[in-house]
Amino acid sequence: MNGRLLGTAAVTALALLGWWAAHLVGGGVEAGEMRSLSRYRVESLPERLPERWQQQLTAALAAAPEVELLEPDSLLVAERVLKGLAWIAPESVRARLRLPDGIELEFQPRVLGVAVLQQGRLVPVSLDGTVLPAGLSTDHLSFLARIPAEGQDTLPEPGGRVADPLIQEALRAVYEFDAVRQLLGGDLIGIERQPGYPRNAAGVPPAMAFVTRGGCRLHWGRSDESRDPRGVPAELKIQRLAVVLRAYPALQGIAHVLLDAPRVRLLDPSGAELRLPEVLR
Repeated sequence: MNGRLLGTAAVTALALLGWWAAHLVGGGVEAGEMRSLSRYRVESLPERLPERWQQQLTAALAAAPEVELLEPDSLLVAERVLKGLAWIAPESVRARLRLPDGIELEFQPRVLGVAVLQQGRLVPVSLDGTVLPAGLSTDHLSFLARIPAEGQDTLPEPGGRVADPLIQEALRAVYEFDAVRQLLGGDLIGIERQPGYPRNAAGVPPAMAFVTRGGCRLHWGRSDESRDPRGVPAELKIQRLAVVLRAYPALQGIAHVLLDAPRVRLLDPSGAELRLPEVLR
């Protein structure tokens, strides 16, 4: 399973509201029949859904109103119950009548993106840039690239969208990050602003560095999605890195690998140039 997904592509979740009280008239449902959305059964949940998020779902359903089952806006009312939860992707929520049982709802959690390190805690952000509520497990958080919060910048409350350009660019690069992590056997933990890149370059996505567990910085530049006219394609950067790894297993002795430049450069912790593999010279 993709580690960024908490469940399957479509999850039937809160099920048939008022299913036990269907009032049948000639095989149908009375037009004015009221159903309480707080009475439901869960048919299935994402298998990796955090317990705290399940509790939020239960609380939202417990506070849900009654609806007139066959009224045109009954489905919209039911959908709003789920769309109010910050960890649910609102565009994924689908309500439909399933008579005589009631209303069936489907939803998906937001896709996980990165974790921002702010004031000593990791704040998860979804792939679409939405700040997620607390509750993800250590396993969930350790899978996500860590992004240091820069300066005094603060994140919005859960449900808000991040505006920080480094976080936005990191989100555009998460699948490139995943591909590099796989190449390194999992030894990749974070994304930072590339050393020396200024913070005041307004309107220009910042160049990034991917950081290994041992502190080696892979100067990645910008994501393919940012379409940097001077950038190196991600596929070529990965090919270059694979060549470096064959010559320097686990990047031993390397502090910086400059991948997003016409010529690859390798620097040791003192800043001295290291010998390149012949194919990269």
